[in-house]
Formats: sequence, C-alpha cells, structure tokens
Amino acid sequence: MACNRMSGLYYAEKAVPGAIAKIAGGLMRAGYMRWARRTTLEVLESITANRELIGVLTAQWGDYGLPPSKSSFAVHATIAGALLLVGELSGWRSGNDCGGMILGLRKWAARW
Repeated sequence: MACNRMSGLYYAEKAVPGAIAKIAGGLMRAGYMRWARRTTLEVLESITANRELIGVLTAQWGDYGLPPSKSSFAVHATIAGALLLVGELSGWRSGNDCGGMILGLRKWAARW
C-alpha cells in the first residue's frame, strides 16, 4: 500500500486505546514505517543513478529541513506529491503516495 494511505493508520495508532495499540500497533505502523525508515536519497538512488535527476526531484528539501541523505522518504513523498498536484510534471500523477511516486519516477527516469 502507498505510504500516504498508510500514514492514516500510523497516526490512528496514536489515538486508539492503549490495549488496542499494544495488540495492533505494530501492524498499523508497518506500512508507513517501511518508507519512513529509508532516506530520500537511498530510495531515489535505488531507482536512478542520474545525479541531476535526483537533484531536480529533491530541490525542495529545505521545505522539511533535512538534506536528502537524512530525510525520510515518506516525508519527501508527501511534500513532493503535494507540490506535484499544484505543478504537475507531464505524464506523472503520483498524488501523495510513495508507490505512485516510485512508479512515476521509474517511467520519467527512463526518458533521461
């Protein structure tokens, strides 16, 4: 599942009663944490070796305060997805989801 959808379960785990969180918390966090634990640079380098493309895709890193080598990919995907909804790259409609961003990036990177 895409990290944006999984973020809802991640945050919901914080609001459920303690007993439920103890039982289901790990499962509620798992999908989102799969993306949150990886750095933006790590994920992008697993998709493309093009440093210029990575630079373009991470140009807004100052919006969340950490460089791509330290920032969470889940946070980057959320911010980049929001920016793409406003100024969409041609043929790439990822919304706020990590999986959509990766698939779109692979297609876009193949053109470079």
